[in-house]
Amino acid sequence: MCSKEEVMMQSLLWSIESMVTLYFSNVIFASQALSLIEAFIKPNDWPAFTQQSDRLLMALEHVSSWKLFFEATSSNRRAGLIALSALSESFSQSYVALSFP
Repeated sequence: MCSKEEVMMQSLLWSIESMVTLYFSNVIFASQALSLIEAFIKPNDWPAFTQQSDRLLMALEHVSSWKLFFEATSSNRRAGLIALSALSESFSQSYVALSFP
């Protein structure tokens, strides 16, 4: 079983990969993974996260211009509601994946 930090890391890596695949070169990433973002910004303060920081940096090499910010759960409520509705209704795919909102 994965930890919450591992899931957040995979989510962020997937987001970066998606932006690269879609040829976006100027991207702002936001995540709820505060410890992961702090470890990335201040790697000397978070030596236990060195491997994760290195993986993010390698993935971001393919994005020309990027920023990484912390996004509180409370300020991203709509995305959370979409995720909860997809889980509670047992959808195999979200409607967002099927067409435009």
